[in-house]
Amino acid sequence: PARIDDYDEATGPIAHRLRALGVRSATGVPLLVGGVVRGALLVGCLDSEAIAEDLDAHIGDFADLISTAIANAETRAELT
Repeated sequence: PARIDDYDEATGPIAHRLRALGVRSATGVPLLVGGVVRGALLVGCLDSEAIAEDLDAHIGDFADLISTAIANAETRAELT
């Protein structure tokens, strides 16, 4: 998991693009399926206040749910 509380202090082309879109803070977690990173779940906030600290845990729980759904779908596809 990773978070950026203030994109005004971030550097690089992605940070520049997100600032242009009005994103002020963001958090993200990887989607792990079978121990392999298969994507990421990212949430950005346009408010001047940073994303709440406890939101990271909720996003992580949701990412786990998505990862499980992907693994289950792949297992079903292999069985048919």
